[in-house]
Amino acid sequence: MDLPYVSGDPSSLFLYGSRREGLLPSFHLVARWRWFVFHALILIALFVLAFVSGVNKVFSRDFFSIIQTYMYVQRHSLGESDGNDIATAAIKAMVKSGPNAKFAEVLDAETVTEFNRMARTGEAAGVGLYLRPIELGASQFFYVIGVVEGSPAQRAGMIVGDILTRVNDKSVLIDQSPGLRGRIGTQVKLSIVRQGINLNIAVERDLVKSSNVTFKRIKDRNGGYYINIRSFLEEDAAKDLKNVLVAHKPKKLILDLRDNPGGFIEQAVEAADLFVKEGKLLSLENRKGQVLKTYSAQAGSYDYEGDIVILVNKYTSSAAEILVAALKGRRGVTVVGDVTYGKGVSNTQVDLANGSRLVIPTAIWHDPSGRQISFDGIEPDIRVQDTRFSIPSFTLIPKASSASGRIDISAYDTYDQTPEYLVVASKIYNAVRQEDRILAKGEQILE
Repeated sequence: MDLPYVSGDPSSLFLYGSRREGLLPSFHLVARWRWFVFHALILIALFVLAFVSGVNKVFSRDFFSIIQTYMYVQRHSLGESDGNDIATAAIKAMVKSGPNAKFAEVLDAETVTEFNRMARTGEAAGVGLYLRPIELGASQFFYVIGVVEGSPAQRAGMIVGDILTRVNDKSVLIDQSPGLRGRIGTQVKLSIVRQGINLNIAVERDLVKSSNVTFKRIKDRNGGYYINIRSFLEEDAAKDLKNVLVAHKPKKLILDLRDNPGGFIEQAVEAADLFVKEGKLLSLENRKGQVLKTYSAQAGSYDYEGDIVILVNKYTSSAAEILVAALKGRRGVTVVGDVTYGKGVSNTQVDLANGSRLVIPTAIWHDPSGRQISFDGIEPDIRVQDTRFSIPSFTLIPKASSASGRIDISAYDTYDQTPEYLVVASKIYNAVRQEDRILAKGEQILE
């Protein structure tokens, strides 16, 4: 019997038949009815999509090829094929193949449901860890750089320097949320490596209360203050910053934005407005270069006029970069540290028919001078390496070499493994170094 085929001509997209007949195959009446209904729905969806997006772009050969592949795999591949799994894989591949793949994401239906539930009930619980991503080939980890005081993670015994390798027995991926958030009272299993020892720690999720803005007076500096902003993920971050400035009236200021992952654009803009009297702070443009929105300093608002030094590193990202760019552009503030991450885009979220959610960049940010913030990041005025945390340097050692004794692995800690390699790091390292070169440079500038 001849194998079925799908013609490469888009006009015969839905004609599945044999080479001999070139016609629709003979089905049972019910099966044929379901088949026609299914494809009729696809055609309706295509026409709706064409109306919204433009016929020329939608009805292209590439687009038809995607539908052809999906339908052929569903009907003729060996074994059962889950349509939802196929669609999800295809969507993720499309998202990650675009020019802004670094900032795009597809959330599965289960994750979306949980996010919606937490937003509706306010039960957004976590464990209280600050993490940095580590990547080595196929192996990916998170390095614990901070534990919130009084948090579930601290109560469970987590410490700075722990390497998080798995969550609920699933390997972590640095371009996805590690899955630490969830319902209050539920447990999450964290697999970590501490000084070469593998540990499994059960942590019960709870509401984590931590201040996004912390501050202290700088010793031996007349009226100088150090302020650290952890993130702009809370809607009162700018308000907390203003309260510190108004209450303590610092004459000089070190603003630490290292490891700040960003958050709400509005919070970053409000924070910038505390230091800038007038002028544009940020503009958003679409891919055609059309200005979608412009943010400017508000006349008559509180304005801090003292000297400022900003501390950054390669994990200073997103909304935090808005604040850096605005103060650098409008105030000429000195920036010390490393080149920032370079996520100067706004994402749009679209709920898809299968319950998943598409998160994709649709607007790019421009600083007060018109320069794009994205991709290249913000170059500091003074480059200084961040030495606060001595993250182990990971190495891949072939298993065959270690098994034969050609490589002595006694001087290494094993963190993970692949079918062919051991992922190891030297045992000689300290979890935390006391020296903070970036902060020391900032204090020197303010003298």
